[in-house]
Amino acid sequence: AKKHYFSLNKYDSIDQTVEDIKKSLGKLIEKKSIYGFIIIPKDIFKSNTVEYHARSVSSFIDNERISGAISKVVNKKRLEQEGLDPIKVENLTKRINLKAIKFGAPGETEEKGQTFAITYILVMIIYMSVLLYGIAVQRSVLEEKSSRIVEIIISSVKPFQLMLGKILGVGTVGLTQFIIWGIFGIGLSKYSKEIVSFFSKEAAEAMPGMISIPAHIFIFFIVYFILGYFMFACFYAAIGSMVNTEEEAQQLQIPIIGFLVIPILLLMYIINSPDSTVSVVLSLIPFFTPILMFCRICVLTPPALEIAISILILTGTIVLLIWLVSKIYRVGILMYGKKPTFAEVVKWIKYS
Repeated sequence: AKKHYFSLNKYDSIDQTVEDIKKSLGKLIEKKSIYGFIIIPKDIFKSNTVEYHARSVSSFIDNERISGAISKVVNKKRLEQEGLDPIKVENLTKRINLKAIKFGAPGETEEKGQTFAITYILVMIIYMSVLLYGIAVQRSVLEEKSSRIVEIIISSVKPFQLMLGKILGVGTVGLTQFIIWGIFGIGLSKYSKEIVSFFSKEAAEAMPGMISIPAHIFIFFIVYFILGYFMFACFYAAIGSMVNTEEEAQQLQIPIIGFLVIPILLLMYIINSPDSTVSVVLSLIPFFTPILMFCRICVLTPPALEIAISILILTGTIVLLIWLVSKIYRVGILMYGKKPTFAEVVKWIKYS
């Protein structure tokens, strides 16, 4: 809705104090007759302060717009008082546009924000996919356990084989979905202008060139999705085998989700300083590696040794988790009743 404002300078001829006028306009705000009002003092050139009164003043966009509009007028008046031409001063003090050129192996490319957009989108896809497919593994395990079907299944296969098969099955579904999305996305990007021109030729002509994504980004996207999925799917398989209800599973998911949320919170720091010591260390922590190392690769590809080390650490962590989780899974899948304690889970791991 259009917002209406009143300025107290309209009331200069009225024999009222500023406080009286504030109260009068405050009542209009309460009645929603006006949205707000602005007080511009007579000593604005010295005080550099105006007052903004409204029902809500939490919008930074509105506040900046009002402040910018008033500042522009006041600065123009100041220049006129000093005998300077505001238009000439504005032309002489124009902001310099920075044209950012990224230097890389394929050559130099102009940076128009595409790196941030690509990085953010692909990282969020990894985050959401690992989370959703991991929960799918957990629900599948919990469903088989609750319906007692698992008691029949493990008479034919070992619990470890059942767990690994479930993780591989759900992971393959996710990978297939990514391949389909990738093919569709490449086709859409390649023929985007033709598609848009079908509806509007003017819009197609105004479209910028297609954003090109290096091939190695797609390769590492698949690599870190697979490794990240396997690591977190192990956690979710263990949770599904330990609990009896969806509510109990949600309680145990909190620390696991934390391992996914923390890297997202660190994303802006990594994008701004991809080669700092802190970024390197954080990207080598296995629980953060799938998101943070891939983020670094998108922004500023780190040395091949760092990438290799991250993959080795992540692979080693997955092997260790599979060994630990398989011990929990083989016992927990046949345990019913109350939710096990941490001490009981440790005993399950120690069983030979």
